[in-house]
Amino acid sequence: MGVFSFTGRVLFAFLFLSSGLQKIQHFNIVSGGPDMEHVEPKLDKFFAQVEELAGTKLPIGKVTYPYFLLIAILLELIGGLLFIFNSKLGAQFLLLFLVIVTPIMHAFWDLPASSPEQLNDIINFFKNTALVGSLLIFLGA
Repeated sequence: MGVFSFTGRVLFAFLFLSSGLQKIQHFNIVSGGPDMEHVEPKLDKFFAQVEELAGTKLPIGKVTYPYFLLIAILLELIGGLLFIFNSKLGAQFLLLFLVIVTPIMHAFWDLPASSPEQLNDIINFFKNTALVGSLLIFLGA
């Protein structure tokens, strides 16, 4: 049973580790790197919606965006590594990553209906929702 469990954790963590490694290779603390061109408009929209709902301007400038990306990358990498070794903290890091990133990066409800972009975000949103469920099962065991 231990081999199956370990193999399952490696396969599960591979998704986060490969994504985090890809992003960290090109990361730049000043600009965020090439991934920032995809992340920046999503953060802009998210913070604009939060400001509208809160009725106040948030003290968050675009200069902080690379730090948000770095935190996400570190949650993926550290969480993935810890998860492989059966760490609940690793699962919690991955859960935190998914709960924060999923509604920001895959806000399919903001996209034109039935567009390829919306369909892609729907798939990724519900994939991440399933991953959250898997992590909750792991944490509850």
